[in-house]
Amino acid sequence: AIIHSGSDDRAHEDGGVRWAKFKTFPQFFGVAVYAFEGIGLMIPILNSMKNPERFRLVLDVTYTFCATLFCVFGLPIYLIYGDYLLKISTITSILNQTSWITYVVKINLCIALLCSYPVQMYPVFQIVEGYLFQTSLKMPSYFDLRRNVVRSLIVLVTCVIAIMIPDFSNFMSLIGALGCASLAFTFPALFYWKVTPDLSWRMQVVLTTIIFFSIFAIGLTSYVSVTDLVDSLGNITASIG
Repeated sequence: AIIHSGSDDRAHEDGGVRWAKFKTFPQFFGVAVYAFEGIGLMIPILNSMKNPERFRLVLDVTYTFCATLFCVFGLPIYLIYGDYLLKISTITSILNQTSWITYVVKINLCIALLCSYPVQMYPVFQIVEGYLFQTSLKMPSYFDLRRNVVRSLIVLVTCVIAIMIPDFSNFMSLIGALGCASLAFTFPALFYWKVTPDLSWRMQVVLTTIIFFSIFAIGLTSYVSVTDLVDSLGNITASIG
């Protein structure tokens, strides 16, 4: 669909491709890490596997496949549209809105969100329900009703936040920095260091580098994302006033 719409006059508007823009690196880091939001499902998947000793193989294959998929789809889009992508809020807005291909893409995107959102929110539901409800196996008959109400409220709150955020890419970058980056880099390195006391000095250097890089990237990305969000809110307030 992207290639089909690439013949549009907007495709090469505002100059060509910039292979490196250090000014937007913090936002790139947050969004790139956010793309691997499934990191929060690693422990539930490991606990539910029939052969948990094969988890490392499954993890490596899955991450390699996802990274390749993102590059295969992301790079051609940027090569076609260049910096015009900075002016849009969603990738589907660059498609030809009268083409049947666009409708197929949007329908498939909705189906993908409906299927993947409950899976991504599963750890959140587990934590919230663990605080609110007892974990006994013999639950009262109204437990399912209360659980469904809580889950519906969580989904409603996240939808309201997504609608209210003026620049969702910056908000996504902030979530990626604070949540996904810490889960993907900082905490695994700290936990590995904690459970493995007899580490070689090389591994200690590697873990220290990962920890300090992640902390620096999280702080820088969070600062840039919050600043951009405040500027966006200020521009909206000024336009309304």
